[in-house]
Amino acid sequence: KNQLKTLLLKMMWLSPQSHSFGTLRDALHDLKKVITPLLNEGFNTLSALDFERLETWALTGFTDIDFERETIYNGLNRLYKEARGLPFEVSLNKKLNASDFGLTIKEAKQYTVIPQRLYYLGLQRSEALINEAYALRDELEQLAEYIATYFDKVYEGYAKYLVSDEARTKNGKIQWYLKPGSSKKRTLAFIGTFTALHSPSEEEALVLTRLHKPQIRTDYIDRFHTERSLTIGQWTITNLIEAQSLFK
Repeated sequence: KNQLKTLLLKMMWLSPQSHSFGTLRDALHDLKKVITPLLNEGFNTLSALDFERLETWALTGFTDIDFERETIYNGLNRLYKEARGLPFEVSLNKKLNASDFGLTIKEAKQYTVIPQRLYYLGLQRSEALINEAYALRDELEQLAEYIATYFDKVYEGYAKYLVSDEARTKNGKIQWYLKPGSSKKRTLAFIGTFTALHSPSEEEALVLTRLHKPQIRTDYIDRFHTERSLTIGQWTITNLIEAQSLFK
């Protein structure tokens, strides 16, 4: 990092060429790509960058550096050009390009150009949506709260269910509707703590549910939500997926 800082300071104040801040930024961005590979090989200096090492990287895929893009060569050649006057040795002895490694530069990506007519239609549609959303700003706040408190509402409904007769089967056992999965420890801890209580109240059940956060079976989540339905303008949502889809 100190060597990169030194290079940038040299480019700013001592270089015979005039460099813009954009050039300095690009040089830093391009050369930062070599830091991790050098550290992985036990080197903490840019002096370790020589042709043989770069050739090995380019031909073996040892690094994430794309040697078929211009940017890496821009950075390396910037280091080569500014070598004179730097307080560390630069091992590169010439400007480099992809052909030095038997490679060719990939063609630049082509980006789709949107026709002007469609662009303005999109702007008009966006403006209409913004105006519509502004009119529904209070309802949209309710939507955000619906999403943020969704699982807490599920736990409230689940706690109410656990202390009701509905939760007991004919032989007196509780139908838990919980998923083991990755939350098996939390689930077992919750079941063990709950069953140890004598005639637990709804409030006690809710406290334990929030504490252990057992994972309720997906197909029963909507059943336990106490306030599932919410109307936002022309839309009515009844579950979290619908709410998140509308929020996007």
